Amino acid sequence: ATAVTHLLVAIGHLKKNELDKALVHLEVAQGLAPNNPIILNNLALCIARVRPEELPKARRMMEYAISTSRPDAEMYDTYGEILVLCKDYVVAIRAFEAALQINSDRPGTRKKLAEVYAKVALTDMAEAVENKAAGTTPTATPGTMTPGLRQDGIFKSDDILSPVEPAAPTEPSKTTPPESK
Repeated sequence: ATAVTHLLVAIGHLKKNELDKALVHLEVAQGLAPNNPIILNNLALCIARVRPEELPKARRMMEYAISTSRPDAEMYDTYGEILVLCKDYVVAIRAFEAALQINSDRPGTRKKLAEVYAKVALTDMAEAVENKAAGTTPTATPGTMTPGLRQDGIFKSDDILSPVEPAAPTEPSKTTPPESK
């Protein structure tokens, strides 16, 4: 099967919160298309949720995906989520803010940003972001997309299981392609 076939099967599993099954297909897809940023985004998120001991690998994947693709709010959101799990809150703030600069209509990202501000004791910033999040409504037309899946195939991180507890952060290289299995 092709990388796209494995990606589509993985997305089906992600929709059902079957992360272990999705992970296998995403790893195969990444082996077939190692530089595909959509596959890397979904795989990194899955790894972060299923294998917290591999958070450094997930972080490297997202850094590589972001460095090799067009600016994408969902990728920065995923990267921010992984950075929170790594307890790298300052860089997580930058990632969530980058996502909001690309697309300001992201209440889930605003909520994550507010939570990170609160973690680093910037309560005034957290409150300002929460107030903005409360007034933001999605602009997607109902019935035009599958919940959790964008039109370009990136699965939205807000629509799968809650993150696991973080592991220690590492300093990955931004120019090295992620390793495949």
